[in-house]
Amino acid sequence: MKEIKVMKKELSMIFVLGISALFITAMLTEAERLQKLEVEKEINTTLKALNKNLFPGLKDDELVVRVNEGGFLHSDINDAETTKKEFEELNEGVKCKIMTVAQAKEIYKKELLASYGISLDK
Repeated sequence: MKEIKVMKKELSMIFVLGISALFITAMLTEAERLQKLEVEKEINTTLKALNKNLFPGLKDDELVVRVNEGGFLHSDINDAETTKKEFEELNEGVKCKIMTVAQAKEIYKKELLASYGISLDK
């Protein structure tokens, strides 16, 4: 009889611990979900701001010159090739690449997402 009471107590404790573990797991999962939503909201807000504020006054099909995997140049000269050539001549060792504003925005988007550990390349 005494053994049955001890077994019941042990089973009760195991049951309580199991229920507690489920509750804690559910709470942690909810916290992770909320944190992920916050990050997604922050990313979306930042992406909208980037799209609005990057390259003001330029249309997505206009050309810019990317300098050494870094910043971008734009000139009132409509010939991006001339801008690229002159900048490379003035700045020895600098390599430039011509691209559209839309491509440049996509680069910034990828860099932003990478800073959050998210990759668009799969």
